[in-house]
Amino acid sequence: MLPTPGEAPPWAWAVGVVFGVVTLAGLVAWWRSASRAALWVAVVVRALSGLLPVLGLADPIPDWMKVATLITLVVTAVGIILVRPALGRRAGEPARAT
Repeated sequence: MLPTPGEAPPWAWAVGVVFGVVTLAGLVAWWRSASRAALWVAVVVRALSGLLPVLGLADPIPDWMKVATLITLVVTAVGIILVRPALGRRAGEPARAT
């Protein structure tokens, strides 16, 4: 989502692409089979992907990148909270009405 700073190691883009592909693959597998394991994979990889840019907040980067990183972190946390009920539910089990 965010461009890597010029001083970033060359593998930084590759890590982002791999995390994105693994997240999408986990979500597709979950969508097709309702597998909790697939959803867990997607959630864990998305959480790691959301946390990695936080390491760069101490570096001298533009303020807009810091804000975008924090927004990405918040959106990731909200997304994980929203899928939390599905993480504990077995495949084929209906969602509880609240």
